[in-house]
Amino acid sequence: MHDLLSGSFDIPRRQPSSSRDVELGAPPPTSSGDFGLENFFKQVEDIEKQIDKLNKLLKKLQDANEDSKSVTKAVAMKAIKRQMQKDVDEVGTIARFVKSKIEALDREVMRFIPFLVFIFCG
Repeated sequence: MHDLLSGSFDIPRRQPSSSRDVELGAPPPTSSGDFGLENFFKQVEDIEKQIDKLNKLLKKLQDANEDSKSVTKAVAMKAIKRQMQKDVDEVGTIARFVKSKIEALDREVMRFIPFLVFIFCG
């Protein structure tokens, strides 16, 4: 009679034995793609782009402020003031947008924390 179980317990010689305990289950995913983090990183990148816009507008406002200190003509001063007010309004709009995106991202992260704790801590 053939021994049907003899080959099932042999470790192949070309494959190293796994040092991982079988009872621990599957190993945790190693790449960020396994958790769907591409979307998270895309959102963070979009937020960073908006913050870069805010930094450029800040620099523009600082330059306009320095220019306004040396202007003597009322027409030129009004033009600088109009441009500065336009830039300030744009900063407010972008800042509110960035704030809402960060809050949405924070809510999404908080929603996934129990899932990640379960994966990594068991």
